[in-house]
Amino acid sequence: MSKLHAGPSWPLHPRVNLQGHTGLQVWSSVLQAVMQDPVIAADSHTYERAAIKAWLEQCQKSPVTGQQLKHTRLVNNFAIKSVISTLQNLQTEDFVRRILNAFGD
Repeated sequence: MSKLHAGPSWPLHPRVNLQGHTGLQVWSSVLQAVMQDPVIAADSHTYERAAIKAWLEQCQKSPVTGQQLKHTRLVNNFAIKSVISTLQNLQTEDFVRRILNAFGD
């Protein structure tokens, strides 16, 4: 995990290894859950909306780079939200398939 820069004392940068998809950043280390409302901040990184909003109330620097953010507007990250939804659907389908295989036909 990358070192976080001065600001609130909790980690914020989202990272995940979901179902073997290493490097796909859909996990919020703050919320300990897959992101539900991913947004892009001025540093071009994606965060869970609630987590980055709480960070920005205390600090207006990027939690990843430590640089001052040019603005605090957050933009919906529809691409990551779609990826999360697809992975969750695949995970559900795989789970159901494993259950059915375990009990046989």
